[in-house]
Amino acid sequence: MAVPFDQDQADWNSRRIYADGELDSNFHWDKWVLHYGGGANRAGHHNWRERHGPITQNQLETETLRIWQDWHIDGRGWRDIAYAYAIGQSGTIFRLRGENALGATRGDYEPDGIPENREGRAVVFILGGSQEPTPEAYAAFARMWKVHPMPVIGHRDVFAHGAGGTDTQCPGEHIANYIDQEGYIVADHQHKIAPEALPRQWADSSWARYLAAGGSTVPESRVWEAYREDLAWFYVKFVEPLERRLAEVDTTPTEIIERLENLEHFESQIRAL
Repeated sequence: MAVPFDQDQADWNSRRIYADGELDSNFHWDKWVLHYGGGANRAGHHNWRERHGPITQNQLETETLRIWQDWHIDGRGWRDIAYAYAIGQSGTIFRLRGENALGATRGDYEPDGIPENREGRAVVFILGGSQEPTPEAYAAFARMWKVHPMPVIGHRDVFAHGAGGTDTQCPGEHIANYIDQEGYIVADHQHKIAPEALPRQWADSSWARYLAAGGSTVPESRVWEAYREDLAWFYVKFVEPLERRLAEVDTTPTEIIERLENLEHFESQIRAL
């Protein structure tokens, strides 16, 4: 699924120019992972319009990306800047590694045996320290999220809630609070799934977690709450990936059967309610 961006690799003079990777069994995008750049930087000023205006702001954002890229390639020995996309304070969305390429998020959030650099689409805000994203920057991420609505976590949530990962403050308090307060939802009218709030601190099924904890019976209100949450989780985890794979020419009957078996497993959980 194409994610909107305003500037491609060549537009910000990236040292690496390449197309998106192929969608295959190595990638299972099921969440957005938000990052920031660590320390404060000149491109991260909240009042950039008053300080220098849009032309200089764009220059500062592209310069910052190139500095980060140089450090990641020359300093860390990585093949490129570590994120899929970047968002500037101007609201500009930059394509970095793009789609279906390993990202910067170590560890396994759920954990489900799939590392986050293979299932978490990494987006970095071009700021750091105590700098706060502008309304334009937040609106840019919302524009991306609406194209591919998935749960949203911060980089530090992987270490706090999962297995492995890096003990970090990333993406900072402002973005962490934004994730917690925004209340992202999945709304898919084509499939008649009503908009429901997605859990913000985890990317797993509430009902599956309840059963794993040894639960057997719950009040009727909790049953319906879990059911509604699972509808949203079901869409993100199965329906959308199935549609995406069916749209690929190389989808095999075996893959389709595996997806249908997953759907049957979910249906049996719901019937058990």
